[in-house]
Amino acid sequence: MWARNLEFAVACWLGMSPFLFSYPEGETRLFVHDFACALAIACLSVACYAPRLHRAHLGTLAIALWLTGFAWVASRTGATPITQNHFLSGLVLAMLAIVPSNALAPPRRYLA
Repeated sequence: MWARNLEFAVACWLGMSPFLFSYPEGETRLFVHDFACALAIACLSVACYAPRLHRAHLGTLAIALWLTGFAWVASRTGATPITQNHFLSGLVLAMLAIVPSNALAPPRRYLA
């Protein structure tokens, strides 16, 4: 579950990033975008603790692809700290999303 804890930490970072980076005045779409992505990532990472939802972390992969694609398109006019943050957060989430929730447990066939 260490990967789910790190996903939650990335969600917290993404939720705080509008306050840390200088977002353009009146650009509330980016605020809503970051908070919506952060909330979705946090919900999916916490949902993995329920036994029936142990694969909910795969939904984070879709958000990671969205963040990297959004940053890729937005950086065509010039790379800003905001787009770099979205791109790197998406890449980190993509790496964490493919790690299974029970990554520390040995495979079942080793136990038999």
